[in-house]
Formats: sequence, structure tokens, C-alpha cells
Amino acid sequence: MTLMEETKNNEEDELLENYRRQLEHANKMMLSKHDKVIKEFIQHCRSIGINLDSNAFAFIPAIGVVCEYPNILAKLVPDLKKDKEGLFEWEYLTSVFTVNQLNSGYFYAQNFMAMASPVFRGGTHGVNNWAPRFIDKFWQLEFEKTDAYLSLDKNRVRVNVDNSCYMEADTWFGAPFNENISEIADGVSHLRPPSDLDEHYLDFLFNDAYALDICWSTKGSIKSFQALEFKGPKKSSI
Repeated sequence: MTLMEETKNNEEDELLENYRRQLEHANKMMLSKHDKVIKEFIQHCRSIGINLDSNAFAFIPAIGVVCEYPNILAKLVPDLKKDKEGLFEWEYLTSVFTVNQLNSGYFYAQNFMAMASPVFRGGTHGVNNWAPRFIDKFWQLEFEKTDAYLSLDKNRVRVNVDNSCYMEADTWFGAPFNENISEIADGVSHLRPPSDLDEHYLDFLFNDAYALDICWSTKGSIKSFQALEFKGPKKSSI
């Protein structure tokens, strides 16, 4: 291993270690902040035969204070009806829980919040925010003449019952993107990572991507694009 590679690896290890420490600090701080809520929820659960302790709780930045316990949702709401596929009817869910259209993915109860399934989160991973844009769109739909069903997170609930939510914004350099792709002007968009990032972080965070060119074109009613990724030059080691 060259000196340059060793330095790069040390920087990456330090970056990850600092990130881990920040997460641990945030976890301790938020659990302490919601200590009363957690204790009240533990007492409620014990009254219905669910034996929890503090180890069942964790703070997840993209969600909030979460309690994880096998099949906890069914234990909290024993009468919750599901179909043979394990899905829950939307009309029934909205009769059991309160739904806030400004806080997609969550169903409000008195002392907890049920959540849509982790399969709708980024990378289908439970610690991520909702993957754009299914959940947001689903929460805005009207199902007056449609039978709609949804899978829920059966092993986790959120215990800080409030309207706080985690918002993410993509960084986009180039022509503005439009969710209605037919309104995107034909031509080339040139996208680049932030120019002030050190080359080691460009390699670590963006896999040494220098830029991404996207060429939009329209033929009749068909909108298409071509994407070309440019990699940064790998410097030879001395």
C-alpha cells in the first residue's frame, strides 16, 4: 500500500468513525429528551402483556424514537384486520388511526404511530427515509371508488407522537428537473458533485464520478434520455 492510499484510507476511517459518534450522541440525546414518553409507553405495553425495557428503543434520524419488538403492532392493536396477503385496507386503517397528509407514511394512535412497511424506504432499509415518491403520492390520493391496500411495519412503531418529519432534498446541478418529464426541455443537463469537495471525498462519496451528462429527447409522444457518466482521472502513485 502506498503512502497516498494509506492516507486516503485513514481519512475514510476517520470520517466513518466521526459519523458513528454523531449517531451515538444523537441517539443518547433524543432518548433522554423523550424519556418520559418512553417510560409511559413501557408502562402501557406492560399493562397489555408486552414486556419491554429500554433496549427496545432507539433514535433513528429519518424516523424518530422507535420501539422494536416482534409483531408489536398486532399486540398493540389486536383487532387490526389484514387480508390473506398480510395487507391492510386503507379505508379500515383510516378508521382505526388518524392520518395526516402532511406527514406521509404514518398512522397516529394515542401513544404511538404505526408506520408503512420498510419496503417503501430507501434501499428497503428500515433506517432510511421514504424512497421517493410512492408513499408521498399514496398519502395524497383519494380512494372513494377504489379498494386500496398497504403493508405496514409490524415489528416497529414510533413513540414520539407528533408531526415532526424528516425531509431530504436532492442536489441538482443543471437544468431544473420536473416530475412531469414531458415538460423537461430537450437538451443536455450537466450535473457535477460539489466543486469544493476534496478529491478523496469525491472518490469515497461519489465513486470518483466527475460529472453526469443527461440528454433528453422527444419523438412523438415518447420522451427518452441517455446518461453518460464521466470518471475522474486516477492519479498514478509515486
